[in-house]
Amino acid sequence: ADFDLNKDKMISWEEYLNHVFNLKPDSVKNLETRNASGDLSPKSDDYHLFFNVVHDEKRFKAADVNGDSLLTVPEYNAMVHPYEFPHMRKVEVAIVLSEHDKDDDNRISLDEYANIGAHEATFGEDLKGAENETFQEYDTNKDGVLDEAEIAKWIVPELSMQAEEEAREIIEKSDVDKDGKASFAEIINDHSGWIESAATNFGSHLHDVKDEL
Repeated sequence: ADFDLNKDKMISWEEYLNHVFNLKPDSVKNLETRNASGDLSPKSDDYHLFFNVVHDEKRFKAADVNGDSLLTVPEYNAMVHPYEFPHMRKVEVAIVLSEHDKDDDNRISLDEYANIGAHEATFGEDLKGAENETFQEYDTNKDGVLDEAEIAKWIVPELSMQAEEEAREIIEKSDVDKDGKASFAEIINDHSGWIESAATNFGSHLHDVKDEL
């Protein structure tokens, strides 16, 4: 299916929702109602679908710099490559907190970082030690928790090397006319590849975009 349904060279939230999740706004409202009523099991596909939509809507709004509810090509690339755009990092930190900050103190403790509280029976001492050592590297002020600035340093470098390599591969794959760049049309034609790549959807970062990558 074509992404930009009305051919205005901009992407609305409804177009994104339809293309990426195959959902309509009413379907999202239904999922929201079910989640609020406790009807969505955390182990269910619908639960994970709902929160993927919620997180992407936050990214969409953060990327929509001019607030017109439409994403231009540069704004869209900020949405799917948030770690390359400083103004997007705050929302990525907020998403990490929403997923892992179980005590709602706007910080990540060691237990939250390693998720030991939920899976203690499966964690051996060696793994606990490794998680603690890594946590200490990010806890630069040594207060035993990761604040927002420390979380940003944790999540940005963690994907940079992997995404850089995947960025080269996905641009090469999408570059149909072999001009060394991925145009907007080429990105749309291979949209699923961009969304599923480490260079995009789950820590997406590539190069700044104007008319082409």
